[in-house]
Amino acid sequence: MEPICQPPADERKKPVPGFHATRTSAYASGGVRAIFDMKKHKPSTNGVNGRDESGRFTPGNTGGPGNPFAKRVARLRAELLRSVTLKDVREIVRTLVLQAKLGDLPAIKELLDRLLGKPVESDLFEKLDELERVLDALTKQDR
Repeated sequence: MEPICQPPADERKKPVPGFHATRTSAYASGGVRAIFDMKKHKPSTNGVNGRDESGRFTPGNTGGPGNPFAKRVARLRAELLRSVTLKDVREIVRTLVLQAKLGDLPAIKELLDRLLGKPVESDLFEKLDELERVLDALTKQDR
């Protein structure tokens, strides 16, 4: 049986030919943004990867190889579904609820996140505004 944490050699990620990216730092918005410079680094054209000169897939192209881990994840998920019963899930949920009632903060957080959804960052709109300003500045530089 192969280890779960290491994909087989034929499923490991391979570099994408013709793909280049530049990174810019956006400290004001709290993170690093990857900006793809399509003017400097044109994607490879039709022939090897089925794309036209602007990087779009040509008619008849299936769109690429897909997710190399999809088969492994599907096998693992199927085995998990075969192994865990509805009774197991009920016991796990009861234990989680009991731990939350006893004041276990990670259990409380997990329970509320699952029931109500994860909280949205309060500064999300500020980050979006900053990203728009950065993108506007970059497009003005390219003109």
